Amino acid sequence: MRVIYLFAGGSSAQPNHTMQWSLDVPTPHPLAGDHMRDEGFYAMWNRLAELGIVDEVVTVITCGRHTGFAEYTPTHHCVVIPHIEDLRSHIRPDDIIVTRGGFKWDGFLSDMHAARHWMLFYAANANRVGWPFWDVVLDDLVERNAIGEAGRLILAFHKPTNPHYFSPTGVQRCYDVCLGASHVHDKKRQYLGVNMLVEYKRMFGCDLRAVLPGSFRRSTHTLKIHDTIAEHGLDVHVTGGVSRTEVARILNQSWLYLHLSHSGQNDRGAMEALRCGTPIVLTTPNRHAPFLVKDDAVCLVTEHAQDPAALAAEVQERLYRASAPGQRERAYAHYEEHNGMDTVVIPQMRKLFEFMRKHPQADREALAKEYVG
Repeated sequence: MRVIYLFAGGSSAQPNHTMQWSLDVPTPHPLAGDHMRDEGFYAMWNRLAELGIVDEVVTVITCGRHTGFAEYTPTHHCVVIPHIEDLRSHIRPDDIIVTRGGFKWDGFLSDMHAARHWMLFYAANANRVGWPFWDVVLDDLVERNAIGEAGRLILAFHKPTNPHYFSPTGVQRCYDVCLGASHVHDKKRQYLGVNMLVEYKRMFGCDLRAVLPGSFRRSTHTLKIHDTIAEHGLDVHVTGGVSRTEVARILNQSWLYLHLSHSGQNDRGAMEALRCGTPIVLTTPNRHAPFLVKDDAVCLVTEHAQDPAALAAEVQERLYRASAPGQRERAYAHYEEHNGMDTVVIPQMRKLFEFMRKHPQADREALAKEYVG
């Protein structure tokens, strides 16, 4: 039983292109390189194959006029192909198709569904959820399994974090707050954290030591961040773009992680912070994994993201809590109990794929009976 993991769909060549590629001969390409190794899904697929729950995983990226192939492990390969139609001749009867996002509604997906391949879609309230192909929707924003439109299973999915990158290291904490762990943009609202730093300095007469990781994207409020830092003499380490390895180090060095965005789809930063043992501050429980907010000691949902003074007071109180003995261990333990790779994610995937191994052709009715009775 092999998983075909449609990881990213970019520009595509014409279906009748003449470029050559292979699933057997390693061909270097940046998209099939190391940048995927920090992904939670990457770690999950490797673990599932290692345990024999699935036999093999092929991660697929479409990228216009490019080809490439990388062997991550003997049972997990990545292939960069010009067009998704290039896969058709390589599909086996018992392949399971798992789609992450970015792929268009086209004949390949329709035909895989018609051939009764199991079709899985990872989504956090994405529009593609409604497409008719999916037998299982992996939804990490719900707490209970349900049967959705056309009898498909909505699985209360536990989105994985890569434990080889994001774990407590016990390093000395040198930042009071980490303002996000992604690119810097108005949608991410790191500027609200900077505004809070200004007010904190006014209220308490001292600076918080802050770190602001990520490359800057042009947007109205974000463009003012550098000037605000300089004008008020704030103590902020602006890193620019960094690797996820560096993000993991920063999270371990921070007493508190602030995720002030009110959009996104279960952004990985908050989950990665918690697994590193760093308590978090969110602006809403919506669009986050439900388990994040189940322990008030390690997660604050603030109502004052746009009120710098009120947020500064909350951050002060949270920093006091975070400095108490055992808080790093509590945050990590909370993550592992509710979303650990071997404690939660793999058992959930084992049940699903073992069912599919017993039922090699998609059978929504049988799956519904298995999961919801």
